[in-house]
Amino acid sequence: MTNKKNVEAIVEKLMENLKTISSESKVKKDLVADIHMLVDKYSPNKTWFVRTMNKLFNAGGDLVTADISNKFIKVVSKKVDKAQFKDSTVKIYKNLLKKNQTISDSHMKTIVWILGEYLSSG
Repeated sequence: MTNKKNVEAIVEKLMENLKTISSESKVKKDLVADIHMLVDKYSPNKTWFVRTMNKLFNAGGDLVTADISNKFIKVVSKKVDKAQFKDSTVKIYKNLLKKNQTISDSHMKTIVWILGEYLSSG
């Protein structure tokens, strides 16, 4: 049902639903995992992937598991050979850190790892 042509619309709707579900609900945890799977599998481009995963970290909070964080880091680290992608990702995270007062632990660990890798590699 989902593919690269409709993933953006589907994920947007799922994100809207994610924001309305109580954090204590198992449904929310399952939805976080499902959204990650769709984003990981059908992402139409790298920048959308990073931006959407950041939205998932924000909406899912600590329900974004270490496994999801590690998979995100693994995917992003495979793309480090592209200077433009690295630059845009660093810019995304710098802006995100400036704007957000509260960032979940899983998201902060991911941001720190990515910035550390991208900034230290030039």
